[in-house]
Amino acid sequence: MAAVTRGDLVRDLSADGRVIAVNSPTLYAVAGGTVALTVVAGDVVKQGQALAVIDSPELRSRQAQEGSSLAAEAARATTRRTHLFALGNRSRNRRRTEEKSGIAPAASGIQYTMDMGQASDASTYKSYLGNCSSEQPEAG
Repeated sequence: MAAVTRGDLVRDLSADGRVIAVNSPTLYAVAGGTVALTVVAGDVVKQGQALAVIDSPELRSRQAQEGSSLAAEAARATTRRTHLFALGNRSRNRRRTEEKSGIAPAASGIQYTMDMGQASDASTYKSYLGNCSSEQPEAG
């Protein structure tokens, strides 16, 4: 006779069934709206597939408002950049004129200081001047 021993019994099992949540979480929204489910229980879904579409007039309005604010800021940045480039061009043109006419380089440095005082974004102006010519004085 054989001796009896304890051990794990291993069997493979294959079955069809449903996965059901043990507890149902309570969901809430920060804004009112509607939810349209794009799948129903039992549908096969793929990774990345939308399961629901949320439509909220309040959130759509807020998104449009933020989009407008972003466009306004982009326009302001473009205007500032254009202004700074114009200041830099004006300074370079003055420097070239001064060089041709024999005005002392120290006077040219004064103009850079005046343009720097007019600039609203000093760091951008400084980096722009640095890219224009390595001979230009350090702004600021």
